[in-house]
Amino acid sequence: MGEVAKIDFNNLKIGLSLTFLLLFISIIFIKDSDIASMDEYKKISVRHEKIRDNIQMIKNNIPILESQVATDPNNLKGHVMLGKSYMLLNDYLESARSFNNAYNLSNNDPDLLYDYIFVLRKIDAKKNKIILITLFDDLVSTDINNLEYYNLYLNYLFEINDVERTKKVLTNILENPNITKKESYKRALLDLNNNTKDRQMIRINLSNDVVDYLQKSENIFFILRSDESTPIAVKRLSSNEIASSISISDNNVMINSGKIFPDKIFLLIKTSKEKFVNKDMKTVYESDLISLKDKKSNEIFVGDIIFN
Repeated sequence: MGEVAKIDFNNLKIGLSLTFLLLFISIIFIKDSDIASMDEYKKISVRHEKIRDNIQMIKNNIPILESQVATDPNNLKGHVMLGKSYMLLNDYLESARSFNNAYNLSNNDPDLLYDYIFVLRKIDAKKNKIILITLFDDLVSTDINNLEYYNLYLNYLFEINDVERTKKVLTNILENPNITKKESYKRALLDLNNNTKDRQMIRINLSNDVVDYLQKSENIFFILRSDESTPIAVKRLSSNEIASSISISDNNVMINSGKIFPDKIFLLIKTSKEKFVNKDMKTVYESDLISLKDKKSNEIFVGDIIFN
């Protein structure tokens, strides 16, 4: 137990692809922008090197930490230290498991959010899109005036090609009266608005009964999948965002394969207490096979709920 106390995990801060952040800025923002700096990345790298010198001690301490959190599942610090330990060993799946346990106990710690985001992006940035979006939203909420958080978020959105949410984040920056250096963000939003538009959209019209039902759920997922049961697009809304008309566009596509929507799809509506896809989600609606062939936009009417 004495060795555990010697590891100063509190000073560890994981860099979330700052190199890609600079790439993002060079493409979307002007070259003379001072939004990002490599100095922070270098500092993080130095801290990583020092911690990796203690790699054997970290390996030895993992069974102790596992025992502690098994005895006390509410041991937030234990879960965080386990997550960091596995992360330094490049065991990102175990790291994500530990960080998820910590996140369920506390979702407003920037360092925890940084690290959890880092490992999920290492595992699969696109497949983990829904939970990563939630984590980035939580990170920004811890300090809505912190441009570093916004830049990391924008970097990720650029990586997954989420134009719609990129526009939303840029708008939030421009509308924040406490952020003064906005010119590059303003130009970025203008460029996006001028050069991007929805190429295909599906509009889901909900009856009043369906709206009333869905508004009682914490999180509602509208999922499009192909006839091969492969998820094509996912859009999550909270209860207060449910309206009589919901749009799913190419900006909600999870993996861009060149063709936005296949010729035939199914619509599923699922509800959950969690903000991300999980095995306990409840299916409340599933459509018949819908043909999209030779159509630019489509409307689907959902008149009732199917209880499972």
